[in-house]
Amino acid sequence: MVRFITILLLLPVCLLAQNNTDPEFRDAAAKARQWMQQETQGWEVLRKAGYDPAFAKAIIYPELLRYSQFRDQLETIALQVLYIQLGPAYADFSIGPFQMKPSFASRLDDLKETEPDREKRIAALTTTAGQFAYLSSFLSAMDKRYGAIRWSSTAEKLRFYAAAYNAGFHRSYEGIVKSADKAQFKLTEWSRKTYRYTDLALGFYQQELQAGN
Repeated sequence: MVRFITILLLLPVCLLAQNNTDPEFRDAAAKARQWMQQETQGWEVLRKAGYDPAFAKAIIYPELLRYSQFRDQLETIALQVLYIQLGPAYADFSIGPFQMKPSFASRLDDLKETEPDREKRIAALTTTAGQFAYLSSFLSAMDKRYGAIRWSSTAEKLRFYAAAYNAGFHRSYEGIVKSADKAQFKLTEWSRKTYRYTDLALGFYQQELQAGN
């Protein structure tokens, strides 16, 4: 049983090793790590707030693999026009390095009883500091909601948090657990290969631990 669990936890690392031969994945991973290395201040803010930067990085790592600055500029313009003026029914695109949707930010704002303001929300999402602030709010919301759970390992907790980030933290516990096993994440809209979001997150986290980060 112990051997089986060990193999299961090492599986994401093995999958990432295989992906190193995929030029699309290799290039995306290099850009994601480079971006993370440049944002030392953001990770330090999370550390001071009591969060493990490696854990937080792993959650948003798959989103950084997908991030396209060109596409992001187009979707941001659309949100500034459609979302701000007409609301989420007309536009709810993922924007920024962490690929956050306005609906995601709105749910976090509601938890803090923040006065809804679509214009301010988009303004925050278009800044790196704003994305880090919402990531911190997400971690806080998850800790409060699932703080009583005794996770069998950090890997189990990370898989759950990553699934919640990707599929929606507003979902039920059962819904989040179910989404964790789905392999439907693509690096681009045109990619044929699909991944489990949670495998990418866990694989990155385990690599960070091995590197001593």
